[in-house]
Amino acid sequence: MVTRSCQEEWELFTIGGHTVTTVITNDSLQKLGLKAGTLITAEVKAPFVILQKQNEEPETSSENRFRGIIDRVKLPALKGGAS
Repeated sequence: MVTRSCQEEWELFTIGGHTVTTVITNDSLQKLGLKAGTLITAEVKAPFVILQKQNEEPETSSENRFRGIIDRVKLPALKGGAS
């Protein structure tokens, strides 16, 4: 945990073994009553996800990176039906 003037940076350890870094305001921290060791549910809301095909670590400043295998690809349905 890194303390800043009005917010703190926390690391969440998922049941699956991943680490997610998040920043939460001190006000929200107090309202939720969070402390180290508390079991929580985290909702990830992101405007985009970057996928990279490689075996090496990507050159990015992001702390929330996961390796995975594509299970399926779901194409969006065409509006108005197929031509």
